[in-house]
Amino acid sequence: GPYRNRQAMTANATARLLALLATDQALSPESSAEAREQMRRDPRRQRYLMQRIAGGTDLRPDLEVYSKTGTWGQS
Repeated sequence: GPYRNRQAMTANATARLLALLATDQALSPESSAEAREQMRRDPRRQRYLMQRIAGGTDLRPDLEVYSKTGTWGQS
């Protein structure tokens, strides 16, 4: 069919989704908070993230990190 990979997202679409989730505009505030919690990452516990964050995490110890990877559920 015309939808070979329904879960593929462009970088622009991902950035838009993350911005909408951050401002509770993608879903209800409760559902947006749940989605953010699912995407929350802790660079202190996941050390490999420290090198992936521009400028490093030492400059911003209060930095909140979120990551959209993989899928949640069935396609």
